[in-house]
Amino acid sequence: MAIIWMNETVGYDPGPVNLGVVRLDRDRVLIVDAGLDKGRAGKLVRLLTAEGLRPYGVLLTHHHADHTGGTKRLLSAGAEFVAASPIEASLIRQPILQPYCLSGGAAPLPELTIKFLLPPAAPVDVLLEAGPWQVPGASSAEELQIVDLPGHTPGQIGLRVGDILFCGDAMFPAETWRKYGLTYFADMGQALATLDSLDGLSAALAATITGHGEPARIPTQLIELNRTSIEALVAAVETELATAYSTTGDMSLEEAVQGVCRRLEVEPIDISEHYLHRATVQAVLTHLCRMNRARAHLRGTRLGWCPVR
Repeated sequence: MAIIWMNETVGYDPGPVNLGVVRLDRDRVLIVDAGLDKGRAGKLVRLLTAEGLRPYGVLLTHHHADHTGGTKRLLSAGAEFVAASPIEASLIRQPILQPYCLSGGAAPLPELTIKFLLPPAAPVDVLLEAGPWQVPGASSAEELQIVDLPGHTPGQIGLRVGDILFCGDAMFPAETWRKYGLTYFADMGQALATLDSLDGLSAALAATITGHGEPARIPTQLIELNRTSIEALVAAVETELATAYSTTGDMSLEEAVQGVCRRLEVEPIDISEHYLHRATVQAVLTHLCRMNRARAHLRGTRLGWCPVR
């Protein structure tokens, strides 16, 4: 096994989460995302050592555990800083916030504090904003640019290195959509807007390296797959709302989750996955409210959702 180099500057270590590598000066590299745990990060360190390279910094595209859990292992291997967007930095420094968010602000169940949802806390030294970026204390043969890619998480970012873009989980391969059905997004409107912005960038890109799956040599195809998949998810929720409106007048969030899972033939494998499905359906309902296609109302102590008629 070895790092796959896309060109002289940009490479990646394929795995459950792809870990990016950007050559800097001398023998130093910037790592993009850190994997789920120290074992995954340690594998990358061994591959780097075999090529006479060493980690200098870590850029985290977003706060999810499968992208941040190995950060401390990279720091112990010599990485001198961790960089992320301001919103994601808060969640990386205090990862317990993610289980609290999934639990609606209440103390989370033990099932929400597993390693896939609660990675070790990590320091973030450099806060990133969209635009050209100079790695602190180092140089790159290719121009670096931070790209805002919110939607999957509120402050997700990508790194453009010349004509190659690391885009984190802004897009998923077909296998992920088939496996999960209710693929997690925090904000559907932002996710669709991010796909539009990626569409605008695609003509200038030779490849897009996603967090999962193989790099997209023709990004427009992957963009369209993700747009169609998100729109299908939105349509499933909207159909459930319409069905409930014609029978009972409205539906609760839990009823919406149950109906959408049934419609998409998705069954959560455990409590933690149920909460992720619940959050995704809530994100769709919020999106529909913003579009004036759904509304929430109180009927006594019950919060109900219905289409706008």
